[in-house]
Amino acid sequence: MNRSLAIGLTLAVLTGCAQPKLPQESFYRLSDSTSVPPAGAPLDGTLVVPRFLSDGLLSERPVVYTLTNSPQKLQQYNYHFWIESPSRMIQELTVDYLRTANLAPRVVTPEFRTPGDYELTGKIKRFEQVRGRPARAVVTLEFGLYRVRDGRLLYLETHEKSIPLDDEDVGRATAALGVAVQQILAGLVEDISAL
Repeated sequence: MNRSLAIGLTLAVLTGCAQPKLPQESFYRLSDSTSVPPAGAPLDGTLVVPRFLSDGLLSERPVVYTLTNSPQKLQQYNYHFWIESPSRMIQELTVDYLRTANLAPRVVTPEFRTPGDYELTGKIKRFEQVRGRPARAVVTLEFGLYRVRDGRLLYLETHEKSIPLDDEDVGRATAALGVAVQQILAGLVEDISAL
C-alpha cells in the first residue's frame, strides 16, 4: 500500500512538471503622434478633453479581437494587454495630438482644473483587431465639441478607420490601431479647423 502511494505521488509530481509553460504576458501602448500638420489655433480658448467613454470590453485592458466570420462576437486575449485602458490612452494621445496641431492655445485634461472654453468629448465605439481574411485593425471614435459658455454643440461626428494587416500578429495589430487613431485625429483637426 505504501509503495503504491509512493508511486502515485511520484507520477503526480512528474506530470505536474510536464505542464507546458504559460505564454508570457505582453503589454502595448499607442505610439506617439508622428507628423502633425498645424491647425493654426482655430479655437480661441482652452480646450478640455475628458477621458473617452467606452462600454464593456472596450473599457478593459486586454486587447480585443473579433473574427471575420463572426463579426458580432468580441473576444479578449488572455496574455495581451494595453498598458492602460483604451479610454485613457486615446484621451492622452488626443491631447498630445491636438497640442502639437495647435488646435487651441491650451489643450488640457480635467485633472488640470483649468476652466475650459471648449470641451471635446469622445466615445470609443470600436477598437479591435479583426482576425481572418481580410485581417485588419478597426477603430471607430465619436466626437462632440461643445462651447462651454452657452453649451452649444459645434461639432458631432463619427470617424472610422480600417488598416489592413498582412497577418494576425497582435503586436502589428496594436501598432495599426495607433496609426488608425492618428488618422482619425488628423480628420478631426481638419474638420474643426473648417468650422
